[in-house]
Amino acid sequence: IVTLSECLFFFDPLNSVTMPVHVSHKGRVAILRMESGPVNALSQELRHAIADSIQKVQVQDNVGAIVLTGARSMFSAGADIQEFAGHDASNPPMLPTVCEIIEECPKPVVAAIQGTALGGGLEIALACDHRVASKDAKLGLPEVRIGLIPGSGGTQRLPRLVGVQKALEMIVTGKWTTAAKAEKTKLVDVVTVGDVEAEAVAYAQRLADSKAPKRRCSDMAAKP
Repeated sequence: IVTLSECLFFFDPLNSVTMPVHVSHKGRVAILRMESGPVNALSQELRHAIADSIQKVQVQDNVGAIVLTGARSMFSAGADIQEFAGHDASNPPMLPTVCEIIEECPKPVVAAIQGTALGGGLEIALACDHRVASKDAKLGLPEVRIGLIPGSGGTQRLPRLVGVQKALEMIVTGKWTTAAKAEKTKLVDVVTVGDVEAEAVAYAQRLADSKAPKRRCSDMAAKP
């Protein structure tokens, strides 16, 4: 779990502000890299930066698709538990709102998952249209282990990808799954042994070139 003082921020000299998300472009793909180390805990600052970055790049004419990833071989380990002791966890934008902004983005969003995508981190990935994962990535919803349930759409989106039975197993046990198993259940679309960000960018470029439609989990029917 990370505090604000431990974060590594991206400095934007044009705006003279610090943001825990670095934005770059490759071809027609905008790359949003979470840089709120060490585990990209979803603090209020990071939630705001993700939402703000998505809303900015989605209106850029030169952007056909978006990749959301994390720096230092880490997607996101979930909520910043230290915020639970104060009021920061309820400061806008709250995580369900961030997930809705990602899902409602008019351009395809690809999650490039390495390290872990746990709790809110997996819910962020579920809000994306597609998921590319490194072979050693771990994905799960462990909230039950601290007496909580997923609160940002995980209980709705996960069954639409993996089926009710598998989703229920993941939610009530809190156990994580490997990328290989996640690919078999359709939780992730591609597992790579190489550079996951590069693979996700190539995947997103193909989506942009083909003008692929959105693939929102909320539009899918839940599987048995």
